[in-house]
Amino acid sequence: MSGEAVTALTTSGAYAEVVLAPATLTLGIGSMPLRTAAGLGWGAPTAYDLINTAAHVRPGESVLIHAAAGSVGTLAAQFARLAGAGRIVGVVSTTDRADYAAQFGYDQLLLREEFPAKLDGEKPDVILDPVGGSTRTAGLEPRQDGKGSPRTRERPHMTPHQRWAAALAAAQPAVPHTATPIASSSEGLSELTT
Repeated sequence: MSGEAVTALTTSGAYAEVVLAPATLTLGIGSMPLRTAAGLGWGAPTAYDLINTAAHVRPGESVLIHAAAGSVGTLAAQFARLAGAGRIVGVVSTTDRADYAAQFGYDQLLLREEFPAKLDGEKPDVILDPVGGSTRTAGLEPRQDGKGSPRTRERPHMTPHQRWAAALAAAQPAVPHTATPIASSSEGLSELTT
């Protein structure tokens, strides 16, 4: 519809007054403030897909998130909580990042040098690791208890637009940019401010 406010995933030109984007990567924002919608970027659909499509987090499962203070990490923690995760542990590189990540619903935050020792043998059900290398190896070591490797489950096919719409619907009234928590408690969503 002409003149409708939308947010879109683009590969370039996102700061222009007018930009062309594929319809499958646009979504009407309704009454969501433009500033909030602009902050969604690639982080929101990536975090949503990691939690709900790739890992398919189930109620009660434990989730370990590396790069916990990044845009994907802060949103992934919140989507994991909304999916019913029982415990969410984040791994960060500095104490400043731990302080920042603490507002996004992590049950425990570890510094990279504390990982995996501070898990005290805990074996997470799901591990989200964008870091790779020795971090990935260390993350998989606790899984040597017969639980297998990170999840591979059959999932219904959804287009990127459907997944993005589902992510926004799950967090109504709106999904803010990564600097604002989308869930203030297990009882519901926080008031959004920008």
